[in-house]
Amino acid sequence: MEYNWDSMFENSYINFTIYNEPVSLQNKEDKKKKLKEKIHFITKQCPYIITCFCWVHIEYRCNNVKRIKNLSSYDMDNLIKPILDSLVGIDGIILDDSLFNSVEINWQDKNGDDEFEIQIEYPEFLYSHKNTLFFLKQGQWCFPCNTNNETFKQLVNQYFSIWNKIITEDDYYENMGLLPYHNFLPYNKICHSGFTFIEI
Repeated sequence: MEYNWDSMFENSYINFTIYNEPVSLQNKEDKKKKLKEKIHFITKQCPYIITCFCWVHIEYRCNNVKRIKNLSSYDMDNLIKPILDSLVGIDGIILDDSLFNSVEINWQDKNGDDEFEIQIEYPEFLYSHKNTLFFLKQGQWCFPCNTNNETFKQLVNQYFSIWNKIITEDDYYENMGLLPYHNFLPYNKICHSGFTFIEI
């Protein structure tokens, strides 16, 4: 299926469906790996990756009788993590799970095979092209970038100076107007994401 990624990202609303049996957090690794491959089959086609906070909604559709009469039916909370893990990183569509501002899962009765509809939205997405995204790093923090010149590095260095001074909530609210809308991200959380990091 073809997805209009440009339109979805411009409208800050992403929507796609995974036709798959449920996979629980308690399932064996091979089942979780197969689910991840199915999700990545779609998300790898996307040229962009979300670099700001977002809301994730999962609509799990399966037959009512199958769900309530199945002794091995999965709890809804255990279905969430394998899906979310598949959405992050360079093969996913969201930079890191620290950017999930809200996660919601609902169940809906349907005939036929199980499926998941995944919706990702926010009032306004900040996103980058996967091919040009890299990170400027300082200490334990890094900052998403698409521009690699000295002037921009100096600007980001100033952002880091402000960010590093924030200790209390009062500090944050006093300085947030001087910071960019993009999020600083913990290096240890995304160091294996597949992107390039440049120390400044």
